Amino acid sequence: RCETFRDEMSRLMALGQSSARNDLFLVSGFYHLLAALTPEQPRQQTQGYDSIYEQINCFLEVNYMNSISMDVFSFYTGLHRSSIYRFFKREYGKTPTEYIQDFRLGKAYSILINSDMTVKAVALSCGFNDISHFMRLFRKKYGKSPGAVRREKICEG
Repeated sequence: RCETFRDEMSRLMALGQSSARNDLFLVSGFYHLLAALTPEQPRQQTQGYDSIYEQINCFLEVNYMNSISMDVFSFYTGLHRSSIYRFFKREYGKTPTEYIQDFRLGKAYSILINSDMTVKAVALSCGFNDISHFMRLFRKKYGKSPGAVRREKICEG
């Protein structure tokens, strides 16, 4: 399902940037995107946790760089906001915001050691709009600055 969403999102973005764009095609693309996000069957709270884990991970994998609200999470998983909050606290020991933040920091770390993007570009690409906030969170989680991680990569490489 993540692949379908990515494909539809890429197609929609290409249509939007096309010089010969047709608004009807954009609307059609938007509906295809919604269909990729819409569950095949209504989700219920009694559904197994494996499915919820998969939904959350798929959603984050595609959207971690965007602003993510509890309402969007609620819509995507079919769970009430308070159920999502309880799920995260019980299963991850974190609030949804803390979990998303850690997910983004993990992506940033991976990008830092596997690319030549600037620290600022990495932060922005991972959904952090405040670079100094990103630097503080990164240092707190990994015990070193993003620049230090990058320098270590260069020394090892």
